[in-house]
Amino acid sequence: MSKSPPSPPGIARGQPVRLIRFGEFEVDLAAGELRKNGRKIKLQDQLFRVLTALLARPDEVVTREELREELWPDDTYVDFDRSLNTAVNKLREALGDSASRPKLIETLPRRGYRFLANVEGTPESDSSREPAPLEPGLADAAALARTQRRLNLTLGACAALIVVLAAQWLRGPEPPKTELLKFSFPTHVDAREPVISPDGRHIAWIQGIAAPSVIWVQDLDQEEPREIAGTEGADELFWSRQSDFIGFATRRPDEVKRVPLGGGGVATLCELPAGGARGGAWSPDDESILFAAFRDGALYEVPARGGSPKLLLEGGQRGPLAYPHFLPVEDKRLLLLAVGYPEPEMVLFDLDTGDETVFTKGARPFYSPTGHILYQTSINAGPLWVLPFSIERLQAAGDAFPLAQDARNPSVSADGRLAYIEAPRQGHIQLVWRDRGGEKLGVIGQPQDWMMHADLSSDGRQVAIAGGERRRPDIWLHDTTRPTKTRLTTDRSSDHRPIWSPSGDELIFSTLRAGNRDAYRIPVNGGGSAEPLIASPRNEGATHWSPDGRHILYIVEARELWYLRRKPNGSDDESVLLLKGSYGIHDAQFSPDGRFVAYLSDESGRKELYVTPFPDVGRKWLVSTNGARQPRWRRDGKELFYTEGVQLIAVTVNTDPDFSMGHTERLFRSGHLRPGDSHIYDVSPDGQRFVLSEPVEGGEPAKIRVVLNWYEEFHDKKN
Repeated sequence: MSKSPPSPPGIARGQPVRLIRFGEFEVDLAAGELRKNGRKIKLQDQLFRVLTALLARPDEVVTREELREELWPDDTYVDFDRSLNTAVNKLREALGDSASRPKLIETLPRRGYRFLANVEGTPESDSSREPAPLEPGLADAAALARTQRRLNLTLGACAALIVVLAAQWLRGPEPPKTELLKFSFPTHVDAREPVISPDGRHIAWIQGIAAPSVIWVQDLDQEEPREIAGTEGADELFWSRQSDFIGFATRRPDEVKRVPLGGGGVATLCELPAGGARGGAWSPDDESILFAAFRDGALYEVPARGGSPKLLLEGGQRGPLAYPHFLPVEDKRLLLLAVGYPEPEMVLFDLDTGDETVFTKGARPFYSPTGHILYQTSINAGPLWVLPFSIERLQAAGDAFPLAQDARNPSVSADGRLAYIEAPRQGHIQLVWRDRGGEKLGVIGQPQDWMMHADLSSDGRQVAIAGGERRRPDIWLHDTTRPTKTRLTTDRSSDHRPIWSPSGDELIFSTLRAGNRDAYRIPVNGGGSAEPLIASPRNEGATHWSPDGRHILYIVEARELWYLRRKPNGSDDESVLLLKGSYGIHDAQFSPDGRFVAYLSDESGRKELYVTPFPDVGRKWLVSTNGARQPRWRRDGKELFYTEGVQLIAVTVNTDPDFSMGHTERLFRSGHLRPGDSHIYDVSPDGQRFVLSEPVEGGEPAKIRVVLNWYEEFHDKKN
């Protein structure tokens, strides 16, 4: 080691140091402990010695040879390069640091390592004093020797210890014994693909089975989730390594995008070369993004700042590639993939050498720093399984064992926090009546696997919904007077957002049958098939039918509000532009007298509810003041309803002779009012009852479960 500079003020040269602090961490040299915000972090002895060697010379390069001499004496025989790389990787994991964007430990390729953070030390004789700043070289030879003796870690003793540790590493990791903690939060049944951020502080997921799906984020230090603006149509989420960006794909248009965690500034990185994606991953250096294309089953790479995608891997004879995930191995590009459909295998690819290793059948593989690969049994369903895995030998280290039934989409943070979605059980969602106070009055129709977009017929006898029976969404009818349900559409594409005609003899709905979103119409008596009503190469979604049946509101590309002026014979219908702006427009609704339109707009920076005259727009009234979703008019025109988070709001209104507002009343709260712009509730004509979709009584709602130190539950499972 190099000669030490003078000791810092307040510490005599050669005086033993008891505590070393950097950021939120504290190293107790006497006790041999690493603590974060006062909580002990279990660290193997060798990792502790690597840390103290780096702390002894902050801002200096500690060479690999110096670390070898310090940690592995000449008479100790180990694979030095691999062992040191493994030790530094494990130390980074314990500190929550990144090799690509280090804040604590910097790698200097083929030279060594440098400790970057500001370091402070407290002398052993006065550990209660405020810590004094450490200058480079604090631990001179004498101080370091005393520290080693205090820890009983002389080089001779360490030699034997390292041999034992090396043998343990070859057998696979031994996770620390820490406290197991589980918690969960409910989402709506159409929530999917939750992914925990690498720093373990945020969980992002997609809300919505079909368009307009959006990204929501639960910050684990906050009570309520939030929607990420500008992410309509999101699919296949993945985080940047620094947890500051969310990557995602969209369909129609088929693109790869990224958005800052705080929202806003959505950037399109490239067009998807083969339509749709099945998984993506940020590279370890955060410089590029990999994604699996849906149609050709190949893997592509695009710069994280945007550019032209290049083909990286072709789908092999075993089938398409899906759900790439990088392993945290320094100086290597190792990629886990699911290969094949519908029962894929998990394969490890070395992108530098082209080598591949096949493990076992499974999909959505995700590496856990406990030394395991978590995966689900097929592309679209659980249960979740765990495969012990040696990241040093890059091979399975034991037999797979089950983790959770009725679960899917596992992801793990850098500090080992596990998140997954508990899949809803078959037939566990049902329509119910609730009063203005939220009291349950009765059930409607029959249970289904999931349902959304509820719309009550004008006579109150049927509720149309988009729902599923373990498949993509169809349009269903549920009877309010007897426990029956009827499927109205059976197309292989996604059908959603049904809207009753005023006469009750037909429905319009949105569909992806032509490859983009169009509006179709269908009779409800079974006397005809669905036919296009509003169709073009652009994405159109119908939102409401005027009370006289002469106009249909629809939104194009979430930016333009149009209406279809219908002719008596149904031919030569005319489309008229009503509103257009650079901001988003959503969920427009006619007033019961047809003279006004309520709609959502994010022109203020968040979605709020506005009312404007129809058809001569101009003046507008702001109805909400704290965000709004899901507007609904009372059928007699006396109230306007909307949701604010999970709170249902009622505003008394008058439309004669002009629009005016009166009293605002906060009705009931329900976690089942949270799906976003999609109507998941409707209101009876008198405004006294509400239709909602909820879990069957006695069942459980869909949940995103988070588990801290998840492996503690499985210590009896041998690696």
